Amino acid sequence: MIAVRPSSSRKEDGGGGGSTGGGGGPGRREKEGAPTGAPVVTDEEIALLAEIATGATTEVAARRLGLTARRLRRRLRGICDELGVDTPIEAVVWAARRQLI
Repeated sequence: MIAVRPSSSRKEDGGGGGSTGGGGGPGRREKEGAPTGAPVVTDEEIALLAEIATGATTEVAARRLGLTARRLRRRLRGICDELGVDTPIEAVVWAARRQLI
């Protein structure tokens, strides 16, 4: 089961009982009812992966999303870490197979 939550509900406090504990970083929480350890991706992260899926370069995708290229690369690395994949393309494939993009 994949947990997707709206990006507006994301809390950046990093504390509390709902955090995933293992490498998820601050503000990552499992959706209630999701199996323990299930990847959690936000709507904003899905939008980022969808932009990469169009074939846009990092610089172009960052500009379209209102981010710096460096920030986009860091966000992609975080998404890859959360999903347990090695490259952004693998993250795009992961999302596509689950019909998230």
